[in-house]
Amino acid sequence: MNRALFASLVLLVFAGCQNDKNSVDVSEYPEPTTFLRQEIEDRMAALAYQTESQLYQNMIRLAYVGEPAVPFLLEGLESEHVRVRGSSAYILGLMGDRRTIPALRNALEDERDVVRYEAATALGNMGDREGYLVLVAGLSDTDIKNRYKAHEALSLLTGLNFGYRHDDPPELRRKAALKWEAWADRVSHDDR
Repeated sequence: MNRALFASLVLLVFAGCQNDKNSVDVSEYPEPTTFLRQEIEDRMAALAYQTESQLYQNMIRLAYVGEPAVPFLLEGLESEHVRVRGSSAYILGLMGDRRTIPALRNALEDERDVVRYEAATALGNMGDREGYLVLVAGLSDTDIKNRYKAHEALSLLTGLNFGYRHDDPPELRRKAALKWEAWADRVSHDDR
């Protein structure tokens, strides 16, 4: 074998061994059968257009499929459709596969708040505190639905409340949000 080819192979093997903390090795997941692959692809495509009970049932089914669906859900986190990105984060949170944490942490930077909140909640469901600051920031969101979602997630994940109500007047919400911020600051320092 010539030296250049050998050097190239060594570099490729070495690059493959590098552990990128922001990526998930999808080769760890079982390959779905042809039939299951088609079902997963169809269900992933439908996420963009379904609403309410249809969407929920679809998400539950994808979570039930388990590991073979994970690579498709990770791809879904990168979709052009906001609903697909948010639903993918939600489903990964239901599944609780901690190997997906790096991808969910990346989703905390999504341009859309709904995706950030779903990713933060999913991380919290897996015992990862990285998303708490995103949820605490959501308590000050101008959209009442987002405030509700953020507080519900924080309350369910932590068992805490701090007197926050998503529909209180701004000054009351702010007082409670400050308590959440102080708590989040303490928790983030505890992790260091």
